[in-house]
Order: sequence, then C-alpha cells, then structure tokens
Amino acid sequence: MPSPSTTSITIADAPSIARDYMELWTTTNPTLRSSLATKLLSEHTTQFAAEDNLVFHGAEAIEATITKVNTENIQQAGFDFVFDSAVANQNSVQIEWTILNGEGARVGAGRDFLLMAADGTIDSFYMFKR
Repeated sequence: MPSPSTTSITIADAPSIARDYMELWTTTNPTLRSSLATKLLSEHTTQFAAEDNLVFHGAEAIEATITKVNTENIQQAGFDFVFDSAVANQNSVQIEWTILNGEGARVGAGRDFLLMAADGTIDSFYMFKR
C-alpha cells in the first residue's frame, strides 16, 4: 500500500475533493460514478466503515459497495445525502454529511476521514456515524 502524501492539502482543495467524493456516493448515473471512482480510488484504496467493522479493499470492491448503498438508500428508499462541510489537515480531508428522508427530515449523519495518497487518489477512508 502506498504511503500517504507528505504534501499538505490546502483548504482550497478540500471543497473540490469533498464535492467529487459526495458525488461518487450520490449520483444515480453509473457512468459518472465510474468516472469519479477512477479519479478518486485506486487498487490500493481501503474503506473502513465504523459500527459494522466493514473493510473493503481496492477500487472495484469499493465502487461495488457504493453502487449497492446508492441503489438501496437513494434510488429505492428515497434518502438524500447532503454535504455539510469539509476541512483539510495535512494529507487528509474530513467530510461531514446529513441524510434526509423523502420529506426532508434529518434521519442520520456521518463524518468521513479521507487520507490522500501522493497521486491525488484516496489512500484510505474511515466512515463514522454522528
């Protein structure tokens, strides 16, 4: 696994990374999702999801997981995952988001920590409910 970048991500980079990351999870367009997965993920990316202790390795497995979550929660259940904020710190970005039901009521929220690789892809990311 490549080591995370020693180059700091600027505060100006965080919104762009967060926008692409959120779009990766929320788009219902499979072509756009694959394009964003290619841009953000690599064969070395690892996803860690808290509470369930789920771990996924590599772009292919992670994209399949994202597609499943999108289909079940956005396309079928009608939830809306809304970006709240992004903050950069060294080689990482913290992203906070909220889940709204079909009536617009808040039904959940999360915080994801992305550790970026030197090539601009996500080295690993950690997902937490908040």
